[in-house]
Order: sequence, then structure tokens, then C-alpha cells
Amino acid sequence: MAMLVVDVGGTHIRFYRGGVMIAKEPTKDPIQQIRKWRKEEDLAISVAGWIRDGKVWAPNIPALWGANLKIFGERVYVENDANAFTWGEYRFGAGKGTRNMIGVVLGTGLGGGIIVDGKLYRGRGAAGELGHMVIDINGPKCACGRRGCIESFVGGWAIKKRYGLPEKVLPKIARNLARYLQVAIDNYYKILDPDMIVLGGPIGHALYPYLEGVVEAKLENANILGVEDLATREGGLQ
Repeated sequence: MAMLVVDVGGTHIRFYRGGVMIAKEPTKDPIQQIRKWRKEEDLAISVAGWIRDGKVWAPNIPALWGANLKIFGERVYVENDANAFTWGEYRFGAGKGTRNMIGVVLGTGLGGGIIVDGKLYRGRGAAGELGHMVIDINGPKCACGRRGCIESFVGGWAIKKRYGLPEKVLPKIARNLARYLQVAIDNYYKILDPDMIVLGGPIGHALYPYLEGVVEAKLENANILGVEDLATREGGLQ
């Protein structure tokens, strides 16, 4: 069965056929970009945003706010990008063999996915929006409209706004950003008590070497049941 797979992020949109990336473009008008690349084939779309019945609310992709991706017909499958990442790592990657897992994707924004008893937990459709956990009620304004979300400290858009282009400034600020992310990860562990948290995304990979030691040191003093069994891993699927 022929299928075009599309990953719509806040910065870039990527197109795949047969597991091979065939194009990468800046995210401008995703619907028109998808129409340009799609042939007579099924369509799978992952989007950095909240999804319910094909309708998308994406704070970091204004062109998709309120769009219904079911306009592409019945042969379209729409999923939150962090859910797709989490399920892939659970089935085939770093989380394989676990039963309860959290995936954290850190790029333009911070998204998350939750596996409970081997199943993807969706809530009413927006579960796993881990980037919008508030860690400072007086913190900077987030793209979602609230203040102090973890994404407003470590998301790519926030880094660019505060420090400059992430690819240029990350080596200088990664250790400090990892401390903010550590606060959020510590909270995720306390709320859901997963077997593992898997970290992915371009900024996630950049922070992981700094985060690993910080998280381990924090958890050793966390005084929570089973702390010796907790694990944070770097995702490896692309």
C-alpha cells in the first residue's frame, strides 16, 4: 500500500515514502505543501499540536490553527507528533520492553506522549501536552497564552527569542536549560511513575548529555518509591 508520511513541525515539514525522506521544507502553508507532494496514495500526518477528530490546534504552527486535516479524504491518518514518537520508541526503540513510558520531544516546542499498561493514553484527545506544565507562575509568556510553561524556557522558539538561534547558542546555555528540563522531568516521574522517560527532538538530543547527570543526582535524593529503577534514555529512532 503506497503511503505518503508527513511530519509537520513548527520549523520544518518533512515528507517520507517507503521510510525514506524525499523532501524537507520550511513550514509555511502545510495544507498546500502536502497537496503539492501527495499522489494517489494514503496519507499519514503527524502534527505538533492538539488533535481531535482530525482537527488541529497548533500554537507553533499558526497556519494550521483550527484546520481539519480530514479534508484530504478518508485515506488520511492524523496523529500528534509526540504521540507518534512515543509509540515508535515504545515499540521499536529505547522504550522497547517497558509497560509504562513517557516520551518527550523537544524541538520548536516541547511535546509529550504517555504509554500506560502498553497503550497510548489520549485522555479526551489532548493528553501528553507536557510542555505546558507550569514550573513558574511568574515565568515568561508561552505560545499557548499562559505564563511559565516549561516550553517557554526550553522550547526552540523561546531560546531563539531570548538568546538567538538555537544552533548557535545551545553549546553555551545547554547546561542551564537542562536544569529547567530536569524540574519538569522530575514532576513527570512523580505524577506517572513510569518505567522510563525517552527524550528526543533536536534540542532534546543537544541537552541529553547535560541532563543525564542532573536528573540522576536529583532522583537519588527524591525519596520516592522505586527511585533506583527509574531511567531516562535518549531516543534513537529518526
